[in-house]
Amino acid sequence: MSRISHLILDFDDTLTTTDTISLLAKAAYTLSPQLSPPWSHFVDAYISDYNRHALSHPKSSRLTLADEVSYLASLHPVERVSIQRIEAAGVFKGLHTTNIAKAAASTVPLRPGFWDLCRPILNSGGAIDILSVNWSRAWIQSSLRNAVLPEERERFDADVGIYCNDLVYDPDGVTTGKISCEFVGGEDGIWTAAHKVKMMEHLVAKRGGEGQVMYVGDSSTDLMCLLKADVGVVIGDKLDEVCERISVKLDYGLNDYKDANCGGQLYKVQDLEELRSWIEGRNCTL
Repeated sequence: MSRISHLILDFDDTLTTTDTISLLAKAAYTLSPQLSPPWSHFVDAYISDYNRHALSHPKSSRLTLADEVSYLASLHPVERVSIQRIEAAGVFKGLHTTNIAKAAASTVPLRPGFWDLCRPILNSGGAIDILSVNWSRAWIQSSLRNAVLPEERERFDADVGIYCNDLVYDPDGVTTGKISCEFVGGEDGIWTAAHKVKMMEHLVAKRGGEGQVMYVGDSSTDLMCLLKADVGVVIGDKLDEVCERISVKLDYGLNDYKDANCGGQLYKVQDLEELRSWIEGRNCTL
């Protein structure tokens, strides 16, 4: 039995109770009330593009893992065009990083138990990374740091890696309106499932060491990472239909987990406490 030595966590809807991109945008509009058009303009345009793209890739044509992986990768132009619209309008221009951090700490709804989940990994010498398609590192860091006891925040800062797209700042710490990412492999950001699994592979190689890699996520953007990990754990119900359609086994709970990586096998938990209890019992007995 191998211990979990590297825990990689998605952020939105995994560590939070809702997708927080809209909350990040709301903070931008609150800090810059003169912004136009309204955020709903960008949401509607994205949904229109997404639905148009999905119509050309119906679910009835995506019945295998290879089909779904190909479809997820094909979403890159949809994501990129959406970002270009937002950049052109300057939605995230002129914001100071401290104001973004303050907004995150006060508005992001986190699932209970994030730091309790981290402790058994860190206490056994393991590594923790957050891997997200979110648009702001300061947003993620501040919201999670707020859930950590003050006396342990230095440990959080030092030991928890955060990898995501990011707002671009000028030398004075003010946003330029661009959204970018220093990403391995020459890509221009982490926008799709394919980008995410490539970054995961980079992180696993960078961390190295013995033990197993666990990935925790909630959506199709996490699917490739979940299947790449030694232990892929799903939170929530959004992947139920996908797994059934492409014949990926999704077990409820981790009680039947075996050390052998079975490939198309994922596990589902209801909350972070259930996951913490399983990890703590496993790592502390080895």
